Amino acid sequence: MKKQFILSLIILVFGCSKKEDPEPTRDQLLVNAKSGWIITATTISPGIDYGGTVITDLYTQFDACDKDENLIFNSSGKYQEENPVKCDASEPSIAESGTWILTSDKSIINFKPNGDTPYEGKIVALSAIGLTLSTDFDPGTGIKYKLTITYKAK
Repeated sequence: MKKQFILSLIILVFGCSKKEDPEPTRDQLLVNAKSGWIITATTISPGIDYGGTVITDLYTQFDACDKDENLIFNSSGKYQEENPVKCDASEPSIAESGTWILTSDKSIINFKPNGDTPYEGKIVALSAIGLTLSTDFDPGTGIKYKLTITYKAK
């Protein structure tokens, strides 16, 4: 009887491993920041001429009222960018809204803003506390730019 008890105890201790919570998916990470994502950095490469100075750090050029915009994803595939502090009283409190979807390989977010041109953001980094997106574009000048935006979970 004593041997059975010891054997049962060994099986119980070593046979039952602790189940770890599965890693959240990218969809879940985006949505789990329920209070949204706040911009903390915006860069552009190559740099652009801004008043005679070439800059790559666009965030430093933002007015304080533009640094509080809050990007919120919801699980139904909708998003909105809230504008809590307005630079101008006539600005809407929702700067942009529309739908979002991840590509099948979960590497790109396709944004389709209401009444505007769709665009995409390549996921450079994503965790429970941070999100970095980049996009390449040509504003019609023949120069290809890379815009990178970093957010922190609010």
